[in-house]
Amino acid sequence: MLVERWEPNQQNLIGFVMIDSGGNELTGLTCSGVISKNGAAANAMAGAFAEISGMVGHYTYLSTIGEADTIGIVNIQVTAVGAVRQNMEYTVLQRTPNGVPFDPAATGNGYRVVTGGGVPIEGVDVIIRALNDMTAVIVAQGQTNVNGYIRDIYGNIPLVQPGLDYYVWRYKAGYTFDNPDLESM
Repeated sequence: MLVERWEPNQQNLIGFVMIDSGGNELTGLTCSGVISKNGAAANAMAGAFAEISGMVGHYTYLSTIGEADTIGIVNIQVTAVGAVRQNMEYTVLQRTPNGVPFDPAATGNGYRVVTGGGVPIEGVDVIIRALNDMTAVIVAQGQTNVNGYIRDIYGNIPLVQPGLDYYVWRYKAGYTFDNPDLESM
């Protein structure tokens, strides 16, 4: 079963492959399906199915906004005559006020870079390691946003193991930081 994330309150595009019982990819199918939002009763899928041109057996589904309006698990079953049913599961994630996805199973690092006067510093490159060693494996990295909070290249809060100490290196032209900064997260 495929498990992925959906963006809340917007259309989401997914891809999948339709096969027969022998594992052969099938073309020219008319797909349909049912969807359950967060364990509620299943309803017919209202979005649009399409076959991907030039890719044997590959199809897409563009959800409706209403299919992603409930935070939690979205279960999908796609069927077509002569094909093996495809089961997919997606998680619609709540977003924090700054638009970053909130995953209740993970711990987000709220690390913030500010001046001595408490003014946020945007554009600081931040590297987080579990050891006080610049050659140690990087646990998380990113750049600070306009509010001084670190975000990865996708705009997400770096996730770290709660209760552990981490060493944070900060770099930005025109600023001098006392690296590394030891933080308990």
